[in-house]
Amino acid sequence: MDIDENKIEERLTTKIPCSLEISIGNDQIERLTFDQDLITIGRENSCDIVINNLGASRSHAQIERYASFYVLRDLQSKTGTFIGGNKITGGYNLNNEDKIFLAKHTLLFKLDEYFDKESKPKVNADKDLMKQTLAINYEDMASKNNLETHGYLHIADENKTIPLHKNATFFGKSDQCDVSISGMLISERHIVVIREEKGYFIHHLGAFKPPQINKKLVDFSPLKHGDMVQIGDLQFQFRIQK
Repeated sequence: MDIDENKIEERLTTKIPCSLEISIGNDQIERLTFDQDLITIGRENSCDIVINNLGASRSHAQIERYASFYVLRDLQSKTGTFIGGNKITGGYNLNNEDKIFLAKHTLLFKLDEYFDKESKPKVNADKDLMKQTLAINYEDMASKNNLETHGYLHIADENKTIPLHKNATFFGKSDQCDVSISGMLISERHIVVIREEKGYFIHHLGAFKPPQINKKLVDFSPLKHGDMVQIGDLQFQFRIQK
């Protein structure tokens, strides 16, 4: 599949509106469009989406926007928030046309998609082929402006650093990525680190095992100074420099 890098960069740096189609059973109640960083859901009249049902908590859930990515969080509701038949805990990265279930309501999430995730390739279990190495394009990643604060990944074993000056820094097997990582369990575009005014965020794009932050698997997570990031067998420490 040909990848339009301009469209990928646009998706990772441009805030995109979303819509939610609200239904009970087969009956659609309303369709709402939002272009904001926080969408609140609950029984309170002050919520952006008001659920008039005693099965919903006053502040039941919220949807947070990071660039064009949206994360759904349950706010310790009594009856829970579900994607399909799975109850969410922590943050869930919403995909286009995900169905959110809470109380008796279904919320169909819609967002313009700029590219499709690659299909999962077959894995060759040859251990030699599964070894991972790094190739870093430092020239392309050089800072083009004077930032008061910027993040970077420190590779302790090699005493190297990976600057994160760009709005979107890609890691993966593709030679179009900023940081090329070889290995059978690494996808063409495995992760991206997003830089926003709010800070840095890591997002899993690939078909294989997601990265770990402080030994916990994540699909989407903010990064803070000192976090240990693991991609496959490779380990980095995220640092902020002022």
